[in-house]
Amino acid sequence: SMPVVVRDSGQMWNKDNELEDTKCLIPDRSYARIYQEVISYAKTKGQFDVATMGNVANVGLMAQKAEEYGSHDKTFEIKSEGVVSVKDKNSGEVYFNHAVESGDVWRMCQTKDAPIKDWVKLAVNRAKATGVRTIFWLDQHRAHDRSLIEKVNLYLQDHDLSGLDISIMKPVDA
Repeated sequence: SMPVVVRDSGQMWNKDNELEDTKCLIPDRSYARIYQEVISYAKTKGQFDVATMGNVANVGLMAQKAEEYGSHDKTFEIKSEGVVSVKDKNSGEVYFNHAVESGDVWRMCQTKDAPIKDWVKLAVNRAKATGVRTIFWLDQHRAHDRSLIEKVNLYLQDHDLSGLDISIMKPVDA
């Protein structure tokens, strides 16, 4: 929704199908910094003009429920203070623990391997078809992204990248 909020000068469509001012809260650990850059740019340079600014194609990692979080069955309201442990159901190995408090909203994210491999293939195919620079928006300072970077680098080796400009950059830098 954020690109639409920026496009519509900080407004969103309400239940009556009318634009109204809104406030947005985006955690720093997500894409908050890119939206801050976009908003700062718009404040200095003025409203974006789609007729002159060009476009960017997006190849999202969504197929086959590749990344499940938020609205999926991986979000829980914590009933009491304690620890949420994520374990291997077969071996009992603990992957990680999170201290939680009553009322916390806790979200689990999982990313599946096969869709990541397909995502890389789609990005390479798009780069070949269009000849445009291709950037994976991933930040090595984020644990989840570090895992994805390893996979992207691994699966890029499966393709002929001759003549392609493919890189990995932090979203705010991209």
